[in-house]
Amino acid sequence: MAIENNDTYTHKGDCEIGCDEYTKVECVVYNESIPYLGLEAGASSKTIIDKLVQTVEYLQQQLNTIQLPTVPTNLVSSNITSTTVDLSWTLSIDNIGVVSYNIYKDNVLQGNTGTTSTSITGLITATPYSFTITALDVAGNESTASVPLIVTTL
Repeated sequence: MAIENNDTYTHKGDCEIGCDEYTKVECVVYNESIPYLGLEAGASSKTIIDKLVQTVEYLQQQLNTIQLPTVPTNLVSSNITSTTVDLSWTLSIDNIGVVSYNIYKDNVLQGNTGTTSTSITGLITATPYSFTITALDVAGNESTASVPLIVTTL
């Protein structure tokens, strides 16, 4: 028996959706493929619903991985010399885990660390520098930069 869009037919036997032995079931069959769901023409309502549920679950998982880590806060300097400075900041948090921090000097990436402190070397005497920190999570998402900290070497 061919099933057309929105036909009702009598089903005899086991049914995946909890039918009695003889039950009239409305069956929607789509005659066009839905490529973004990976469905071919002729997919049943149940197949389409199952695929939509899988797609929603996948998208929810993807949304969880694009949450940015919190912005590193309380960036402070210590042990300032003519050529070095130590920086430290407050731990960032993230739904899937912060793994490291990028250190920027004058908006140029200087390096990366897995801790909440670092030493910057190779600076020039009596020169002001602007430092910012960003957090990176397991998925590679980078937070917004911290408030800049201006440090002038001795």
